[in-house]
Amino acid sequence: MEKMMAESQNAVLKEIEKATKDMMTNLDTEVGIMCARMENIEQKMSEKETKKKSFDPDVSLIVVGLPHLEGEDLMAKVKDLLHIGLGCDTALCPAAVERVRARGNRPGPKVELSSALEKVAVLRRKSELKDNDSFKDVYVSSAKSHAERMMELNFRTLIRETAVGRDFYMAANGRMVKRTQVPRRATREGSSADGGDA
Repeated sequence: MEKMMAESQNAVLKEIEKATKDMMTNLDTEVGIMCARMENIEQKMSEKETKKKSFDPDVSLIVVGLPHLEGEDLMAKVKDLLHIGLGCDTALCPAAVERVRARGNRPGPKVELSSALEKVAVLRRKSELKDNDSFKDVYVSSAKSHAERMMELNFRTLIRETAVGRDFYMAANGRMVKRTQVPRRATREGSSADGGDA
């Protein structure tokens, strides 16, 4: 009887030991999978933060209207824009380019240059794009930080809501500019610009 009880006890202990071992193995596997997932998520978040931080608004530009093609060499397209479209020195080379999400049908990249001086040089020549058939629909503007964009958006909203808001607009450089007024009344016979033939 004692022998049977001892054997039963040993069998139960072995079963418990085996079940515990299986549970620990399964738990280790699950923990390993969870750790791998967490590392993957952390890496993706880190890459996104690095991408966002890599474009400093002080030395970056936004290009609008540069067509998007599948398998394109974006760096080469931006170099063509700078050297052919704007006539910049061939020594001027972007530090980084990234295609950003297009708003409507106006695709374009974000371009980071090496210095603020290069950025200023490009912005001073941006009006030359309209004279180049290949780039006449492309527009270049200064990149802005998130805080600057939000301030500008809020300011535009406030101006629109004021009584004189329709008389002003915000230029690309952030200045408020009074709209040039066209006389409201002018006679067909060629009356004066003040609109009166009294």
